[in-house]
Amino acid sequence: GMFLHEALYLEPVMRQIEAFLKESQATVSGEVRIRLFPYRFAIEGIVSRYDRMQAQKGDYGEMTGTWSGEDVKGFTKILANGIKYPFS
Repeated sequence: GMFLHEALYLEPVMRQIEAFLKESQATVSGEVRIRLFPYRFAIEGIVSRYDRMQAQKGDYGEMTGTWSGEDVKGFTKILANGIKYPFS
C-alpha cells in the first residue's frame, strides 16, 4: 500500500510483493455464506477443503487425533538434542 500511495509502483520490489501475494492465495477457494445488513455484514459459514479452522484433527483443550503424548515426548527429545549437545 505504501508503494502505491507514494507512486512507486514501478519499483522492482513490487513484482516480488505481487508474486508473494499471488502465491499466498494459491489455496484460497471454497464458498462463503454472508448475511448482509445495512452498514455491516456477518459471515454465516465457510466451506473449503483448505479451511484451517476445521475440527477434524483437534478438540477443545488442544487434544489431537494425530499425535499421542508419547509422540510429543519423542519429538521433544529429538529436537532438544541440538541444545543438549551443541558441540558434538
